[in-house]
Amino acid sequence: MKGLFINIYPKLLGRAGEVKEGGLSRDRGYYNFLMKSGQWESVVLPSSSVSAALTVLKTNITAKNRKLLFLYAHFGIPLLKRDLPSRILTTLFFKSICYAQKFHGVMPVFDVCDLKYEQSKDLELPEFRHRYTRKIQQKLFALNAWYIFASEAMMEYAVREYHAIPERCRVCYNGAQPLKEAEIISAQSQYKELSEGQKLRFVYAGTLNRGRMIEQMIQQFPEDSKYVLFLLGTQGEWIDLFLKETNRTNIIWIGSLPEDRAHAFVSLCDVGLIPYDDSRFYYNIAYPTKLSFYLTAGVPVLSTPVREVDSVNKKYQCVFIEQMTGWNRFIKQLSKEKIIEKREKVLACKNSFYWNTVFSGCELLESGRI
Repeated sequence: MKGLFINIYPKLLGRAGEVKEGGLSRDRGYYNFLMKSGQWESVVLPSSSVSAALTVLKTNITAKNRKLLFLYAHFGIPLLKRDLPSRILTTLFFKSICYAQKFHGVMPVFDVCDLKYEQSKDLELPEFRHRYTRKIQQKLFALNAWYIFASEAMMEYAVREYHAIPERCRVCYNGAQPLKEAEIISAQSQYKELSEGQKLRFVYAGTLNRGRMIEQMIQQFPEDSKYVLFLLGTQGEWIDLFLKETNRTNIIWIGSLPEDRAHAFVSLCDVGLIPYDDSRFYYNIAYPTKLSFYLTAGVPVLSTPVREVDSVNKKYQCVFIEQMTGWNRFIKQLSKEKIIEKREKVLACKNSFYWNTVFSGCELLESGRI
């Protein structure tokens, strides 16, 4: 009997049908992998929030002897909202899961790519930085369920802090889609900066709002025409003013691109950047989506020494690791020869970071029980 994937992915895409935000990449990866496997059915949720919640509750109590896969925290139930209707729906959700397990042999599986409370608290994000979010996560991990985490460090933290049962935990880190040749050709023709001269081309692909070390990354980037930095992502409007005030001409904000186009753009650059603050707790338990994004584009990475990137590098030697304060000096010493040498390491390991490879090794994503 096929598993049931509680699928909010088409709703999150919106009208354009494009992924423009890194957080949606995992949803897309799951959707494509599960639908191609033929072992899962998609429970597509209605656009109405109330109808979506009712569909999830109905699925929970009517499914029998099936796996149910939920992607925390977006699967039709407003788990983390504190208004009364949301609290009622959340209570009903947990009760329906327990009922389905006890009487219908249902096996719930939760994908956890972010711990919302810890993320909001450590990165000073206001939305989920309150005790209610932590309480919900405690209830989530207290279920007799199975869990898939996006990093080893996050799984270890959930076991330690929330007492998740280790035998019920697996890891599927954040992967990426294969490159599309047509998008590469299109990017080459559209962005002439990608083929001009002998410059070293660096790229950052991700959200560009303040507080993500973007200012520090820009300040550390050499003011030298031999180097160019492309910034791809949303919330970068402030950067234009910043660049004008500082008279930086070798840094270019491209804006937000669909995921496939951004992937192609990155593949035409020399080095991808991950400027995470390695002193922050959350950056050391999360697996950066952009790491797999760069590697599957065939591009070496320059990163600060956050734990999950360091772990990948120890295995594949595909990343330049350097403290942010040393980036300026490091970039100036970086040669084409060093990049080519590192790129060979990337090309040898990039298949390991495709979504299909990441998910194929997880028995929780097979329709039968384990």
